[in-house]
Amino acid sequence: MPLVWLFVKQRRPEYYGLLPDGVRVESGSEADVDDMIDRGVEYASSLQEIEFTLRQALRTPTYWMLIAVRACQMIVFGGFTIHCIPFLTDFGLNPTVAGAMMGMMVFFTMPSRFLSGLIADRIRKDRLRFLLAGALLLQAIGIGAFLLNQTLAMVYVFLILYGFGSGANAPVNILIRGRYFGRKAYGSISGAGMVLVAPLALAAPIYAGWVYDTTGSYLTAFSLFAALATVAAILISFVPPPKTPAQITEIHKFM
Repeated sequence: MPLVWLFVKQRRPEYYGLLPDGVRVESGSEADVDDMIDRGVEYASSLQEIEFTLRQALRTPTYWMLIAVRACQMIVFGGFTIHCIPFLTDFGLNPTVAGAMMGMMVFFTMPSRFLSGLIADRIRKDRLRFLLAGALLLQAIGIGAFLLNQTLAMVYVFLILYGFGSGANAPVNILIRGRYFGRKAYGSISGAGMVLVAPLALAAPIYAGWVYDTTGSYLTAFSLFAALATVAAILISFVPPPKTPAQITEIHKFM
């Protein structure tokens, strides 16, 4: 909590004399806050950062397509993560080994988070969707590989690919909303989406548990998860950046 209090700032970087994307303030400049904010907006616009209000974002097809993709992601993530260790112990592994294997899966999310973030900073806004599609496909391939060949070796392949894919899509999911809709209403735009997606994430592990209780296997649930990851990968490939809103509102207006 002290670190959050000291280092997490409530306002955009321009308020503190910092322009986005590493742009430097001229030496000796004593621009007031409003002027600094205007300069930041102007510079961000030159890099195709367009700032939407929440209402403007809700009116774009892009926003709702991103919600659909996120819903698929959260169903897969929520459904599999909760049942990962039960799945492994039912496969014949003892709980200690199962826990270690889940730890291995989590370990592979770390390099993929770094690499996907590194790539995302170096590609154009309209190509971020393909990076996210690739991450989702890795998850789908991992699940699918196990479904086609249910051996212990394929469990390792499954967990590694799934971990790498889920780690890679984490920073891109955050970044794509900022690059598509700007910083002004980022919190409102993200929060509104989570209101719609969270119930699905809650229902997914319940569904997977019900499937296991009624069939004695997770295969049906995992087949659905693989299908949803594939659908999300295809759908995100067709989600372009939204068109510029008809009216660019004042910087402090986020609704």
